[in-house]
Amino acid sequence: ELIDQLTNKYKEKPRALGIALNGQLTEFLASDGGGTWTIILTSPTGTSCLLAAGKDWRIAAPDGGI
Repeated sequence: ELIDQLTNKYKEKPRALGIALNGQLTEFLASDGGGTWTIILTSPTGTSCLLAAGKDWRIAAPDGGI
């Protein structure tokens, strides 16, 4: 439901995700063109928490620069 809301209201799409050693899923969603972004943490039990959100994101260069 949370991802659907972010997609519909802010046009954010999943851009990256990773699973921590403790099984928690971290998802990074962002809109096209560097608008808004959101980070969501989901536990193995399915409970999700909006960890952070903001605007003006950009993709880092392959060498780690911006």
